Amino acid sequence: MKGSRKKIKQDEADHPDWDRVVNADEIQVKVIDGTVILTGPVMSYLAKLLASENSWNISGVWSVDNRLKVRYPLEANAPSGEMER
Repeated sequence: MKGSRKKIKQDEADHPDWDRVVNADEIQVKVIDGTVILTGPVMSYLAKLLASENSWNISGVWSVDNRLKVRYPLEANAPSGEMER
């Protein structure tokens, strides 16, 4: 039985694991006919994978379309001497 769109979105937002690894404030969740569509930035590939896994664990979800983009911290991209300025 498919879950209601509103119930799936609420369960997605309330998932406790998101608090530790995923900044759920920046993730947009859209639900269409049991498909969860995740968009927005995350800070790591692990966060992207965890968001997808969490979506699959919600009752009524039939598929997950993970469109999250990994956005690494600026410090990770700076040359070694640049971070000290």
